Amino acid sequence: MLARLAAALGAIVVVALSAAPADADCPKPKPSLICVLAPTAGNSVHGTITVSPARHRDGTKGVLINANITGLLPPRTVHGWHVHEFGDVSADNGKATGGHYNPKGVVHGLPGGTVRHQGDIGNLPASDDAGSVVVQGHWVPKLRAKKVLGRALIIHALTDDGGQPTGNAGARLAQCVLGVAGPAKD
Repeated sequence: MLARLAAALGAIVVVALSAAPADADCPKPKPSLICVLAPTAGNSVHGTITVSPARHRDGTKGVLINANITGLLPPRTVHGWHVHEFGDVSADNGKATGGHYNPKGVVHGLPGGTVRHQGDIGNLPASDDAGSVVVQGHWVPKLRAKKVLGRALIIHALTDDGGQPTGNAGARLAQCVLGVAGPAKD
């Protein structure tokens, strides 16, 4: 009796496994994040930013950032941009987002430096007289998309000079919350 029960259960398992989708053993791609910038009070910065998990050819994990941003004034200026600790964009000055994302409690720095907040992305140059910039494939090592999901991204008024404690990047011009992007459209 037990032998028949075991054989029946084995047959059920075989049927269940054979009914699994063909891609069940394939790794799922890690989702990209997207945020749509909204200007803070008195500013006109708009745009879309995507953050995608990536691995550098040297094996380092990080993210690639793509962005299309307009309204960075005055034209042809450079602006700091950072991931901030909270995804609260309810304040019209951007300050509800808190400080830079810094889970390890280290000092501020610029990408390429050995020590920096994980949210320190670097600088964003407005490339034309309209204050526009298109960024493709900006590599940020050690930043993980899954760790910044739900956090804010801020565009600042001034250049991040790497100074302490936050790079002297000035006021917050625009803010957005990093959320999971939908599937790519053909």
